[in-house]
Amino acid sequence: MVNSRELMLIDLLMAKPWKRLAAWLIDEFILSVAVALPIYLLLREPYPYTVTAQALVVASLIYFSALEGWRGQSIGKHIMNLIVRTEDGGRMGFKKALLRRVGLATVFGLFDAAAILATAKRQRLFDIIAGTVVIEAAREREAMAYLRGATPEEVLKKLGIPPPPTGEERLEQTVRHMKEMLAELKRRYKEGKLSRDEYSKLKEKYEERLEQLERKLVGEERV
Repeated sequence: MVNSRELMLIDLLMAKPWKRLAAWLIDEFILSVAVALPIYLLLREPYPYTVTAQALVVASLIYFSALEGWRGQSIGKHIMNLIVRTEDGGRMGFKKALLRRVGLATVFGLFDAAAILATAKRQRLFDIIAGTVVIEAAREREAMAYLRGATPEEVLKKLGIPPPPTGEERLEQTVRHMKEMLAELKRRYKEGKLSRDEYSKLKEKYEERLEQLERKLVGEERV
C-alpha cells in the first residue's frame, strides 16, 4: 500500500496529467499539420476522411515509436519536459514504445488515458502492459533511483525534503509553541490588552497545559 510519503514522492517525480495532456495535444497538432493538411491540400473535395484517419493512426504509431523509442521523448514531451522510462528505470526501446502507443491509437484510447487518474504511478493501461512510466525529466535522476529500488525516504532526502518529525520532536515543537504563547500573553497584559483577571486565568490554563506536555516529554525521553 502506498503511504503519504510515497504519494508525495510520486507527485514530485511522475508526470502531471495536465502536462501529459498538453504534450499529447502538441504532438497531435504536429501530426495533423504533417499528415492531414497535405492530404487536404492535395485531394480537397471530396475529402477522404477514412483515408486521413487511417494515415493519422499509422503516422502516430511511427512518430511516437521512433522518437520515444530512440530518446524517450516525443516533441510534445520534450517541450513539456517529460520523458518515458521503463518501470525499472531503463530505456524502453522501439518495441515497448510501439506497444504503449497502441492504446491511444485504437478505440481503447479514452479508457487507456483515463487510467492515469486511477493508477499509483499515473500510468495508462498500455503503460502498465508495456512496463513504462512517464516522469518529470528535471527529476530523472531521482526518479530512476526510486524506480530501481531506493526507498521513498532516501529519494525525498536527495530532493531536500526532511523526514516527518518523530513523536518526541512533535512534543518539543508543541512545548516551544506553548512557551511562545505564554510570552505573547504576558506582552499583551503589559500593553493593557488584557485585564489582570483575564491574564491570570489564561496564564494558569497555559501553564497547566505546558506542565502536562513537559511531563509527557520527559516520559518520551526515558523510553
